[in-house]
Amino acid sequence: MDVDKHLYLALVTPFSWSVPSAVNQHVAELALELRARGHRPVLLVSSDAPLDQERVRVLFHRTRGQVISLLEAYRQGEEPTALLLPPVGVGPLNPEDRIPVVPMGASLPVRLNGSVASLGLPVDVTSRLERLLVGAQFDLLHVHEPLAPSLSFTALREARSPVVGTFHLTPVAVAAYEMGQAVLDRFFLRLDARVATFPAGQEIMADLFPGQYEVIPCGSGLASHLGGEALERELSLPARSYALYVYRGDARRSFRALMRALAASFPAGIRQVLVALHRPSLAKWVPRGVPRRLAPRVRFCEFDSARELAALYRNATLTILPYLGDEWLATTAAEAAVCGCPVVGP
Repeated sequence: MDVDKHLYLALVTPFSWSVPSAVNQHVAELALELRARGHRPVLLVSSDAPLDQERVRVLFHRTRGQVISLLEAYRQGEEPTALLLPPVGVGPLNPEDRIPVVPMGASLPVRLNGSVASLGLPVDVTSRLERLLVGAQFDLLHVHEPLAPSLSFTALREARSPVVGTFHLTPVAVAAYEMGQAVLDRFFLRLDARVATFPAGQEIMADLFPGQYEVIPCGSGLASHLGGEALERELSLPARSYALYVYRGDARRSFRALMRALAASFPAGIRQVLVALHRPSLAKWVPRGVPRRLAPRVRFCEFDSARELAALYRNATLTILPYLGDEWLATTAAEAAVCGCPVVGP
């Protein structure tokens, strides 16, 4: 493969695109960076949004399906048509980003460790995915959490191109890797390159599935959103002596652990804890109330844009990382680092 040429590549995420997920956020930011460098990324996702379900029917209609021809036009340099673009408000990419997001089917909620993960399971997507991977002829397939039972694993099985696998070690993926190690060994060998998103993750994966891994942290796209004093005034942020806790995804169990920790020992030198509620996550998973004795010192605010989140980090004294192996832990640490905000672990 000519590494200097512009690549036509598919990025596959295991989690429902319509549900807030740290992996989806990373995949979106990676796609934006690839597009900015002249590549032609295409996202293959599961989604439970009604508008995406309608797009599945149109794109993959047995006789009039347009997905292959539309993607070929995009590969040749044309702008993607509206049918290839994500609906407004569904997932971390917008139509104006001009990156195709192809829905393959619905997801299935999986309960694990007190939270819910929505995985794109290969119940109704295998034939569509096979048709797409054969017809689209991608230069490269980049699969995230490739061995978890999901759309990602199905893509690995059906791959017709070189495959890069990125291991984020989300809780549901770790459970799958440990329980299915004997079965997954032969599929692991199909990976042409392997990435772990943090050094300890590399050690865990090398123990489960020996091989060569490259450590590439997820990073954060917040760097381009720093500044904006007017926005900070608009958010009516408290004085800088607040600790920030970012509530994203199904963080209900993590939030309860935070409240217990604060009730046992409130951080010295901190006047308030500001809980930043991600609006799309809040719409699905509402946290419990704050204990009465903590109410004067715990405040809530809502956000749904990177600019708002960057302002919250920029004005915080420190950031409290998510509890209990939360999927967003690495993302939160990277965002705080980019914004120059110290972190404390749970």
